[in-house]
Amino acid sequence: MTMGQTTWRLLKYRPGLFLATIFFRGIDDVAPFLAGVIMKGFFDALTGQAEAGFTAWSLVALFVAVELGNRIALFGSAFAWPRWWYAIETLLRKNLITAILEVRDPGRISTASGEVTNRFRDDVLGIIQYLNRYIHMWGNLVFAALAISYMSKIDPYITFITIIPAICVVIVVDFARNYIHKYRTAQRIATERSTNFINEMFQSILAVKVSTTQAHV
Repeated sequence: MTMGQTTWRLLKYRPGLFLATIFFRGIDDVAPFLAGVIMKGFFDALTGQAEAGFTAWSLVALFVAVELGNRIALFGSAFAWPRWWYAIETLLRKNLITAILEVRDPGRISTASGEVTNRFRDDVLGIIQYLNRYIHMWGNLVFAALAISYMSKIDPYITFITIIPAICVVIVVDFARNYIHKYRTAQRIATERSTNFINEMFQSILAVKVSTTQAHV
C-alpha cells in the first residue's frame, strides 16, 4: 500500500470529525484576513474614504462579529480535533497490536523494547502529525490566495517582493527534504537505542533487587 492510499484510508476513518476540524480551523485561519480588511476600512472611514454604506461604528460591529465567530470556531475545533486525533491514534495502535498477535513466528518480532516502544509511540505520532498538516493546509491556501489577491490590487510590485521569500523557502525545503529525511532516520534509530538502554538498565536493577544481591554489587 502506498503512502497516498494509506493517508486516504486513514482520512476516511472519521470523515465527519476530519471535515469539521478543517472547517473550524479554516475559519480561524481566514479570520485574520477579514479582521485586517475591516481594520483598513475602519481607518478609511475615519479619514472619510470608506466605501459607501460603511461607517466607523458599522465596521466596529463587523469586527466584533468576526472575532466572536472566530472564538466560536475555536470552540468547535476544540470539540472535533481531539476526538479525531485520538480516534486515529487508537486505530493505529490497535492495528499494530493486531498485526503483532497475528504473527505466527515470534522470532520475526523485534525483542528490543526500544524499537517496540518507538513503533507504538513515535511512529504513530509521526503519522498523525503528517495527517494533521492537511487540516491547516486548506485554510492557509485560502488565506494566501485572498491575501495575495488583495495586496496585488493595492501594489503589485510590493506584493511580488513580499512573496519572493516564501517561494524561496519552499524551494529550499524541497531541496533539503532528502537531508531532513536522513537525519530524521538517524534520530529515530538513536531514540530506539536510548529507550532500549534505559529499559535494560532498569531491568538489571530490578533483577538485582529481586535476587537481594545488592551488597555484592
